[in-house]
Amino acid sequence: MSEWDFSIFNEKLGNKTDYGVIIGRQLAGKSTLAKYMQDKLDYTLIDMKVIKEEVKKSMGTEEEPFEGEVPLDKVEAATIDTV
Repeated sequence: MSEWDFSIFNEKLGNKTDYGVIIGRQLAGKSTLAKYMQDKLDYTLIDMKVIKEEVKKSMGTEEEPFEGEVPLDKVEAATIDTV
């Protein structure tokens, strides 16, 4: 190893986090914190609203976009594919 890698050091110590959830009130800064952690700590951000919109786009066509509620099982499947 040519340089120090703190993440590998923590992983070898057993201090690896598999996932985390950020919860809080509206306008509390949840998205801001998540984006900061993604940028600075190289975390993977899973935004359910974004995934839901992508699934909604895939269910429709350009001529006739999908209208209505996206089934939760399709959102869950897309989330699993993301990770």
